Amino acid sequence: MEFSAEIYIAIASTIIALCALGITLWQAHLSYKHNKLSVQPLLATHETHNKKDDTGYVLFELNNCGIGPAIIKNFTLLYGDQEVARNNRKQYADYLENLVADCNEKYTGSLVPGGALQVSERHPLFAFQYDLEKKNIDFVHKLNIIVEYQSIYRGKTFTYDSRKDRHFHGFEAPPISKEES
Repeated sequence: MEFSAEIYIAIASTIIALCALGITLWQAHLSYKHNKLSVQPLLATHETHNKKDDTGYVLFELNNCGIGPAIIKNFTLLYGDQEVARNNRKQYADYLENLVADCNEKYTGSLVPGGALQVSERHPLFAFQYDLEKKNIDFVHKLNIIVEYQSIYRGKTFTYDSRKDRHFHGFEAPPISKEES
């Protein structure tokens, strides 16, 4: 049985069409991955300690340094390694208020699941003014937050843990576990 030129052309056309379809699907997959990365949030905390005359001021903020909004899944406050509040504004505020009961100009702000932190947003979590002579504020180094969040694609859940970010603030970072390296 002999094949005519039309059959060879038809087979070649089919192969070319299948290759074009494969390349198109591959390009669509790469484009989807790029789009997910182009809206990925990245959370970090910022600590500010100011002193003027006999007054000190402490401010903790959560920043979204990424390029997409962070959708909050869970928000946890820790004191040392003890969980003191999880997704509960009242527990969070009450605990922090008790720590700084004798301080002036107190402020607490928390996050709730389903809320979002916009790109470049700085969300104050805790602030207080205190008397340098009367108040020991060593307790602030034991305060930590864990925030679980997602991008707008709602796929992978990311975790921000301020205990792992302390080396940026002049504190020793905990050792990195084998799973993280």
